[in-house]
Amino acid sequence: MLELSELALWLENKINTALDTYTTVNNDTLLKSDRVKYKFKIDTDIGEHKGFDYLDLQDNPSIERTNRIVRYIQAQLTQNNSSVDSTAFIDVTRNTTLEILVPLNDIETIDNKNGVVEEIRNLLDSTFSLNGFGETADGDTFSYEFGLATTGARNLRTLVGDSVTLIAFINFYYVESGLNSSDVEIKIDNTVITPIRFGMSRGATQQTNTFSDDTRMVAMNTTTSSLFSINFDVVARKGTPLYATMYRHLLTGKSGAYAGGLEQQKPNVAHAVEIRIKDTDVRTIKLMSFESVSMSGQNPLIASLSVTMVETKYVEGLTNISTVVSLGSVLDAILEEQK
Repeated sequence: MLELSELALWLENKINTALDTYTTVNNDTLLKSDRVKYKFKIDTDIGEHKGFDYLDLQDNPSIERTNRIVRYIQAQLTQNNSSVDSTAFIDVTRNTTLEILVPLNDIETIDNKNGVVEEIRNLLDSTFSLNGFGETADGDTFSYEFGLATTGARNLRTLVGDSVTLIAFINFYYVESGLNSSDVEIKIDNTVITPIRFGMSRGATQQTNTFSDDTRMVAMNTTTSSLFSINFDVVARKGTPLYATMYRHLLTGKSGAYAGGLEQQKPNVAHAVEIRIKDTDVRTIKLMSFESVSMSGQNPLIASLSVTMVETKYVEGLTNISTVVSLGSVLDAILEEQK
């Protein structure tokens, strides 16, 4: 089951990890100083208020107190609505609101107050900008969709003082023991792709009427072969060799192949496609070629690519091998499997 308290702890750890990374690499950030370090504390329903800790006491409780403090950014995760379908397995959807209370008492100027709020909002947006997945304590995967944080009201609040709220809406989706789409890793020529959508299929070629029974007018078929294919949609990107390969195939029908000791632009190029199901022993690597590549776009939006690849038999003199496959150690294993 996907408990609200479990989600709050997951959010707290994820945001604090991002905050530690951010303050480590940004020396001019307002979220860290010689005296104050910020940390998120996320509760559900009714939580205990915690304004600050002495920083040195967190690391070593036996030493004397100093003026260095951890200032907690209090937050509350509440559930707006949810649904549970347990007819065959537990299927949970939770629509939640994360309300963050940003303390401003330790910040002297109005510019710095605005700066702290903006940095926290940007930190949240960058941390969750790619809607993704997390794991429960039992190791099950859940998906989430994060709405960009918006600024709420600034008030003088009891126990907190001068403060402002940031509000974000988060939807969580969980199926007990479900395989999340992110658990399927696809590599093409040793480059991981992050598809918007993907599909895999194995279609059979069948000999019809082999076992037909004319008296009953019932046809029976037998499978003579099958073909594995994948299809996926990705955001069109610049500056990466794999995407350049797809663009080149789309526009010219050729892509980089290794021939005569040099890379040449060749047709009928086969690529190494590796597919792995995370946390299982299911893994395969195949020689595949582009069946179709199409691009669509609409100003001012980013263009997208739709790609279909099919498993390819290596035929010497006819099939060209991508540069990455030729220079790597995977080709021998693929060819051995195709024997």
